[in-house]
Amino acid sequence: MKANIDSYDFWRGVDELIDMLKPIHEAQISSESSNGRLDYVAMRWRDLRRHLRNHRHGDRLKEVFRARNRVQVEDCHQFAYLMNPQHVDKAMNANEQTKMFTFIKTHLNADDYIEAQAQFLNYRRKDEGFDNKDLWDERVTRDPERYEIEVYEIEI
Repeated sequence: MKANIDSYDFWRGVDELIDMLKPIHEAQISSESSNGRLDYVAMRWRDLRRHLRNHRHGDRLKEVFRARNRVQVEDCHQFAYLMNPQHVDKAMNANEQTKMFTFIKTHLNADDYIEAQAQFLNYRRKDEGFDNKDLWDERVTRDPERYEIEVYEIEI
């Protein structure tokens, strides 16, 4: 046992393990804090996926990550992430779009769903009512409260 503890390879392995697990631990602490927001949940899990993808041993946790991600990240988290003005330019694949339309449809009646779906797409495209450049000023998009005020001051 002492030979292992004195081994450079042992401590290098410990350092690699810490390097891989520390961001996961930090994300867990952040998720459990009382000042979190819905969009942070999806953002943290996206960051963790990227971290594991880039880590040389990350593939060992791939299945565990996928299973936890399915439990932890719900459609409301993804919707909040996509509605955050800081993420409006992040790509949304066809599967994500379908999930978001289903999420909207689940929470609205048929008449409102069509309008909400159109507004969701307009928002994501910065189009038809969301095309005012003041809405997308970086100083505004970084402050959710200020962004909300700007949206309501501009007629949509």
